[in-house]
Amino acid sequence: MKIRTKLGMAKVMLAKKVMMGFEADKRIRKKYGNVPTTATITALNLYNNKTYYFRSKAEVKLARYLQLLKDAKQIKDYAYEQTTFHFPDDRYLVDFDVLNNDGSFEYFEMKGMFDARSRRKLRLINKYRPEVKLTMVFSSRRSAAKLGLAKKYVDRVCILTKNGIETIFSKNTDKRLKELIKKGKIVETKLVDITSSEPELTIEKLKEIKKEVDFAEKKRMDKEKLKRV
Repeated sequence: MKIRTKLGMAKVMLAKKVMMGFEADKRIRKKYGNVPTTATITALNLYNNKTYYFRSKAEVKLARYLQLLKDAKQIKDYAYEQTTFHFPDDRYLVDFDVLNNDGSFEYFEMKGMFDARSRRKLRLINKYRPEVKLTMVFSSRRSAAKLGLAKKYVDRVCILTKNGIETIFSKNTDKRLKELIKKGKIVETKLVDITSSEPELTIEKLKEIKKEVDFAEKKRMDKEKLKRV
């Protein structure tokens, strides 16, 4: 009868982990910077600070940008990993829910690595929930390029930058370009030279708006204090 030592058992367990993909998963996380991080997103009103356990540092950056949008009154609110879309044989947990000022919802998904499973989920959400407005945010243009033809399943494709986010594709812009081609105002061969980028509110601009909002709020509170006197 063969007796395995503790060291031998440890080697067997390590081999099983490698076979199951745990070590490969660690390498992927290290390569794409998907380091789980607990972070507190500071709000204009400190009582509204939000603390989440994020799956990557890129998600932290996107959350801080969304918080700036909220502080600048550009959106009403946002939440992290709150909505799960269920399908017959799969499900999709979205990174961020965004509540707009008009009461409508849209969803933001932060992606560092776009694989076959991610593409399948986009197809499913387009098939079963076509009314959902989804924005894909990538850490770089190189990562966004992997989206390929799957961009037809989303409303916007953005890049996370130092100044916030930059839109590099929008369904609305793409429709306008196709209309111009039909009308003969531009030729299809020139479509490659036309960017579908749209202006975004940069972090600097949002901070300026935030200061104006803060000043207006303080002014309003001062008036209320004077009325009480």
